[in-house]
Amino acid sequence: MVVVAFVIGYFTGFVEVDTNGAHSEYAKLSADRKERVMEATTLDSLKADGNVYRVMPAQVKQYLKGKGKALVYSYIPYCSGSSCTPAVDADRMCREAGVELVLISELYYKLFENTADYPRPVFVINHEAYGTDDREKYVRMFYNGLIGAENWNRLINGGGLYFCFNHGRYLKQCKKIDEALEFLQRQR
Repeated sequence: MVVVAFVIGYFTGFVEVDTNGAHSEYAKLSADRKERVMEATTLDSLKADGNVYRVMPAQVKQYLKGKGKALVYSYIPYCSGSSCTPAVDADRMCREAGVELVLISELYYKLFENTADYPRPVFVINHEAYGTDDREKYVRMFYNGLIGAENWNRLINGGGLYFCFNHGRYLKQCKKIDEALEFLQRQR
């Protein structure tokens, strides 16, 4: 941890900068929220119940085999950038397009707050299964397992948060949800 002091006009302040990178933020959850983090078993049997379910690539692959057109959204709950879509909006857009949405959060920060009205089960990457709390590492390992190491490019070449599938077969990664839905609607 590095502490940086800054002076702007009459304001002086201190900012803590974590030099170890981004983390899952699980350790910062309150005790009652930690109790609402569950291990997922069969994804088909889960409902939107206020809990968050930890998942692994094999579970998601199995679930996707039983679906037609599907979009896996690598959700970052606090993101408000142009490539990010609020969970409820993503759900609405996918329902209108006839596409199954699988929202998988990369971390816990603001997850409960930003999915409170989300009408589907909320999934989160099971970072503990990878033996690391370093978000960059466990997200890469998760998607390497889901779509294959040769396909993962979000941190390289500016890939996106949206992963298109058809009947369990990975097709393409997209930067914007509109792009992903338009692509999936052209699939048979």
